[in-house]
Amino acid sequence: MKDPFRTNQELLEEISVLKQRIKELEEYEARRSKDKEGLWRSDNPFHIFFDLAPDPMAITNFDDGRIIDVNQAFVAHSHYSRDELIGRTATEVGIWVNEEDRDAILKHLCDTGYVENIEVPFKRRNGEIRQAVFSGRPIEIGNQKWLLSVSRDITEHKQTERTLQESEERFRSLVETTSDWVWEIDRNSRYTYSSQKVRDFLGYEPEEIIGKTPFDFMSPQEVKRTIPLFKDIAKSRKSFSRLENTNLHKDGRTVVLETSGVPVFDEKGNFSGYKGIDRDITGRKEMEEALLKSEEKYRGIFENAVMGIFQTTPEGRYVSVNPAGARMYGYESPEEMMQSVADMARQVYVHPEDRQRLKDLIESDGFVEDFEAEHYTKNGGRMWASVNARAIRDASGAMLYETTSQNITERKQAEIRLLESEERYRTVFENTGAATVIIESDTTISLCNAEFERLSGYTKDEIEGKKSWTEFTDTKDWERMLAWHYLRRQDPNKAAKRYEFRFVTRSGGVRHIYLVMDIVPGTEKSVASLIDITDYKRAEEEKAQLESRLFQAQKMEAIGTLAGGIAHDFNNILTALTGYASLLQMKIDNGVLRTYTDQILFASRKAVDLIQSLLAFSRQQAVTLNPVNINNVIRNTKKLLKRLLTEDIKLRILIAPDDIIIMADVTQIDQILFNLITNAKDAMPHGGTLTIETRPVELDSEFRRSHGYGEPGNYALLSVSDTGLGMSETIREKIFDPFFTTKAIGKGTGLGLSTVYGIVKQHNGYITVHSKPNTGTTFHIYLPAVSNVGREYEPAPVPVSSRGNETILVAEDNETVRGFIKEILTEYGYTVIEAVDGADAIEQFNKTERIDLLILDSVMPEKNGREVYDEISRDRPDIQVLFTSGYTKDVILDKGIEGKQFDFIAKPILPDTFLQKIREILDRRLFD
Repeated sequence: MKDPFRTNQELLEEISVLKQRIKELEEYEARRSKDKEGLWRSDNPFHIFFDLAPDPMAITNFDDGRIIDVNQAFVAHSHYSRDELIGRTATEVGIWVNEEDRDAILKHLCDTGYVENIEVPFKRRNGEIRQAVFSGRPIEIGNQKWLLSVSRDITEHKQTERTLQESEERFRSLVETTSDWVWEIDRNSRYTYSSQKVRDFLGYEPEEIIGKTPFDFMSPQEVKRTIPLFKDIAKSRKSFSRLENTNLHKDGRTVVLETSGVPVFDEKGNFSGYKGIDRDITGRKEMEEALLKSEEKYRGIFENAVMGIFQTTPEGRYVSVNPAGARMYGYESPEEMMQSVADMARQVYVHPEDRQRLKDLIESDGFVEDFEAEHYTKNGGRMWASVNARAIRDASGAMLYETTSQNITERKQAEIRLLESEERYRTVFENTGAATVIIESDTTISLCNAEFERLSGYTKDEIEGKKSWTEFTDTKDWERMLAWHYLRRQDPNKAAKRYEFRFVTRSGGVRHIYLVMDIVPGTEKSVASLIDITDYKRAEEEKAQLESRLFQAQKMEAIGTLAGGIAHDFNNILTALTGYASLLQMKIDNGVLRTYTDQILFASRKAVDLIQSLLAFSRQQAVTLNPVNINNVIRNTKKLLKRLLTEDIKLRILIAPDDIIIMADVTQIDQILFNLITNAKDAMPHGGTLTIETRPVELDSEFRRSHGYGEPGNYALLSVSDTGLGMSETIREKIFDPFFTTKAIGKGTGLGLSTVYGIVKQHNGYITVHSKPNTGTTFHIYLPAVSNVGREYEPAPVPVSSRGNETILVAEDNETVRGFIKEILTEYGYTVIEAVDGADAIEQFNKTERIDLLILDSVMPEKNGREVYDEISRDRPDIQVLFTSGYTKDVILDKGIEGKQFDFIAKPILPDTFLQKIREILDRRLFD
């Protein structure tokens, strides 16, 4: 037993001895490990393969699992250094993610003597989990048993497998919704599958092309060109992509397709055909052709421009020069100039620092304008040049300067002459009869004459060099004045030299001024002469007020004509869109596709409403006028109007005691009320009172005199008033313009009040609005009143059933609309005879044994709808007819179709309404 009373010195000496012993043991262990590694490397040439192997490899002690060597791939994949790995086990390093995986591998190794391709996760030094395939076998080196292990990182491979599986699952659902045409062909190049998109590409149904080859849809010339290409592809049995080929659409059009495909092999590895996609690149090819022409055009501009056009590197070397630029600098050709100049700063610029200033401006702003500097010509002469430049990047991304240069030597010389003549013109300046000033480029007035002093109320000392031109300009004219100065800097020749503006005097008074302004030659200064036209303007204002009313009426008429003009094409498009979407909706069970179809129909019907609003505004929508008691209209819509309002808005309805009858379309009067109520609600975000009032009024000559319009007579006055925010005069002047709105984006279309305006005008009425900010708004609508017109209009009942078994002749020149009508009628049991125009309709009628109903487009080639009906009805007076049209009411009436005389349905045709209308007409025969 050691002495417990050893001194501290003795303890320290013993500790020192122990530390030295530990160090010797550690050094021994390191030498022993290194000796082991050296042993197997010296005795076995396998170490060369081991070091260079691409997969991670390790040699470990078979008994205790300690690592004696790893290759570079192991270090790279694990992110551990060799020093961190040698002499330690994988568990100590922290490579294993799951200890049970290690135990399972050791058990398998003990049972079989080896492990092969076992998938296990492993952990890198940074904690990242990777997936690997592990294999291991025992080896002998120097009569000692070791374990050689190899692993391969398959993380990306596993991810690829998962991605591929997900892709295959999505393929079938995506193939029918993709914008590309998906197809499959057998080894004989015959189609075995086609997606629905072939209908859009070539006009054929998928079943029409099954069994045919791609060459059946090409011209003979295209077949001759493409057969060798397709043969080479089939022979190689390799994937191909972006093979352009020209096809013939079913209607005769030429369609350019871009074809890509991959070979398909059966389970035995035998080639069985191709599957692929076609993409319609007709539009792209047309754009490429247009781009080529555009490039040729701009190349011509570059070559033939009268000014110098250059591309240079920031270092000062010419990349491209046009002929005019070479001539400007005295060179025989652009090539000579590009070869001769290697350093623009010293070879072109008289003062090299000017080139550096140009670079600094471009680098800070991206461009520079009107940069003036003195340049050398080829023979050493000098000239002044004005340069515009901007920074661009070429196709490789390298920075270039794109510049234009003009020789301004004569202008610079003119500046000198101008300075010499300045004194001569000062006398003229001072003694001219108009107020005149000289304005610097920064708008400072540098010189003014006595007339300007008198006009402004300031002295010369107070003005010159101290006052800006903007200080005398009314704030309402700032924008126009600044735009003029900006345009003058861009292109002085385009800046107007005369315009009117409002001039503010020292006392705060405003004078109307006729301004004549021009640039002082050779400078950036402007000279301005001012003529006071205040009295003249006052005389013109009264005239302008009268003209503005006329202009507003003409403007609304012009916009209405434009809106009506687009209705026909939109109505045909919307008929097909809503129709086919409705058919699709019928055939799809609930699910995501049904949701997509519902959204298409929802958006399509919003488009229908938009077109109807435009037509209402343009007053070109067909309407049915009937006697209507406007008081009853208000009563019938009262409950619905209340639902449109929030609880904090009080609704007051003041109805005239006696009935007021007008000739109107009830649905459109309802629309007036709904739009005005909606606007009023939005104008009262914090609540208020909404008042709807009716009363009879008589318009007289005084009304016409004060408003500028109005035929004398008896009218029903419909007033809608709110106590909301009101509006300014500027907004009030625009509220009936289509698409004008003060609401936030997405909160309104700007068609509400323009639709009201159109409906009122279509009913031969008038509308006025009275409003000021924070005082509310009142709309007055005057509709002509009538008397002795019989019973008030009541809507007819709607038939319940929409199915039938009758035979119907459909004459429609628009193929898409005709196809939809046939589909919907066939779906509901009817037999359909198609006709492509008026003449074809008569021919089909004569060939068919019995036809129960004619559906005729009002405007068709050969014969219009009314002409077809007149000819058929001579032989069949009892024939039923339904006219359709996407045109505005004026065109329809021109074709002899009166709404009260014939059944008519306007496009866009909505399936439910269309079927009910047909059933109503056919059932009418039973009671006639």
